[in-house]
Amino acid sequence: DFLGIKFDSPIIIAPTGGQTSESFKFYQSLNNHGQVIHIEAPANGRLTALQGKLLEAYHVGEWKLERRRESELREHVNEARTLIIDNAQVLYLRARGNDQPAFNWIREIYDDKRPTIILKFTEEFLQDLTSAAAKGYFEQFIGRMGGLGSLLKLPAYAPAADLRCIARAFKLAPSAADTFLHRWSRQPGRIRIVFDKLQRALELAKADGHDRITLDDLQAADEYVPPSTGTGEGEDEGGAA
Repeated sequence: DFLGIKFDSPIIIAPTGGQTSESFKFYQSLNNHGQVIHIEAPANGRLTALQGKLLEAYHVGEWKLERRRESELREHVNEARTLIIDNAQVLYLRARGNDQPAFNWIREIYDDKRPTIILKFTEEFLQDLTSAAAKGYFEQFIGRMGGLGSLLKLPAYAPAADLRCIARAFKLAPSAADTFLHRWSRQPGRIRIVFDKLQRALELAKADGHDRITLDDLQAADEYVPPSTGTGEGEDEGGAA
């Protein structure tokens, strides 16, 4: 049961900057009894690196021999476990075509041990996921989920209801969500910009002795520009002659 939705082996499509990684980490912290493991897919996309990161998450030394590595993982993975693999799109090796070692192993470990596996892809990868080149291969994963209609596709931008909840949590004026938060959430960086600006506004409020963020603090945070650290035009670069 993740974010209130029950899945067997789900695929989540989310935009970059949507804070899904932080949500996964928070979910794992709520279930930190070892049943839930969250890892970032290894940048090189290799199966050995994926298995090594899973072993590390289970606090098991990374075995160099493939047979030992596999047996160690199978001792820890079962139907009570949840494996969250973030940014799983890096596991797809285009040059390998239908021979995808990491995904082959994920399918095998699911079929054999029946853990809940959550694969999170970026929305940019969705086109690759359903393209003619990859569709035949990934159909085995999509089929296990009940088809493309069963994929959990998160919205590109934070919904207005979420922004209002954030505004209430920070005890902001009712107009703040529409005046500031909505615009910030549509900037490059999306929801991260919202929290960055709110952190700045909170610092400004505290500096002024306020116990909550005012609209003036939000306006100041909106207009804030970090001081330049470079050498301005006309300034001496080499010190006094």
